[in-house]
Amino acid sequence: GEWPSPRGETPRLLSTIVLMGMGEPLYNYANVAKAMLIAMDGEGIGLSRRRITLSTSGVVPMMDRAGQELGVNLAVSLHAVRDDLRDELVPLNRKYPIEELIAACRRYPGASNARRITFEYVMLKGINDTIADAHELVRLIAGIPAKVNLIPFNPWPGSPYETSSRSAIDRFAEIVMSAGFSSPVRTPRGRDILAACGQLRTETNRPDRTPIPVIPAPTPTPVISAPIVPAPVPVVPACPRHSAPSPSFRRKRESNDSPATATSAPMPTRAGIKTKTHPRTGSYETTPQRHTVTPR
Repeated sequence: GEWPSPRGETPRLLSTIVLMGMGEPLYNYANVAKAMLIAMDGEGIGLSRRRITLSTSGVVPMMDRAGQELGVNLAVSLHAVRDDLRDELVPLNRKYPIEELIAACRRYPGASNARRITFEYVMLKGINDTIADAHELVRLIAGIPAKVNLIPFNPWPGSPYETSSRSAIDRFAEIVMSAGFSSPVRTPRGRDILAACGQLRTETNRPDRTPIPVIPAPTPTPVISAPIVPAPVPVVPACPRHSAPSPSFRRKRESNDSPATATSAPMPTRAGIKTKTHPRTGSYETTPQRHTVTPR
């Protein structure tokens, strides 16, 4: 293993670290910085910062911070020399255009002929491989300790681009080298099994993937509402016994309600008690009489 660092004649198994092909490392800077500081520490792997390369698409503010805090080698995915084209190939360019990116490369600390900034440049047939593109690339990076990696495009089924011809790549590389910049051409590996650089996305974009069928929702059956008819109210016949009061009951009621009849009827009396009938209710009221005793 590599921990602790090999000592004596024990050969080092891990010689370089390249942060590339893992997503944008500067968008995960806290974890990346922590890991690289451990790798460079003498109690960790003890690897020199000269042997660590961080690749970025061009997150300009974080490039400055990484240069100050880590000081590792820098690689930039350039791929185009015009903003309109790089906006398509590298959408981050819409936020940090080429001019800002190149300015950040110029002020990157530690850049020198011994630690040159690497510009990655994928070669696309008829897109960015012309002689004019080569001369514009030389103009952009003039004065920067740099080298240019030319990467032949690795196509996948359904890709909208094609690989530049070998003659176009050699012509492009010759113009860059004539300006004093090293421009090696990367040798593709793994094309036969779609495992070369940029081809792993094929696993998630297979054209023969069967789409999931969409089942339409059933059409609801229309409901026809009938007019609401109120239910008939049943007629309950009156009870023959209680439909009308009897003549005797009427006479009795009239006799009780009539004041003339009530006052004219003779009431029973008792000795010493005065009795009268209430004019409305017909009830009896008694009032005891006081007896006066006359002495003899």
